[in-house]
Amino acid sequence: MTKLQLNKLIERGYDFDIQTVFMEGWTLFKQQPVFSIGYTGFVISLELLFLLYLKEYALLFSVFLAGP
Repeated sequence: MTKLQLNKLIERGYDFDIQTVFMEGWTLFKQQPVFSIGYTGFVISLELLFLLYLKEYALLFSVFLAGP
């Protein structure tokens, strides 16, 4: 994104329809539900691993692997 495009975006704002965003997200989830659930389970299991066994490195997990 160029600086000009960014300035136009700041001036005009960015409008989106939250219903459309959720519908698109649900459609993506329905295409590969096993992958989505598996990835979520993998991240949660990594978090538990760090929490239970690697407490010294739990901060690294928070910074690099956990989502916002």
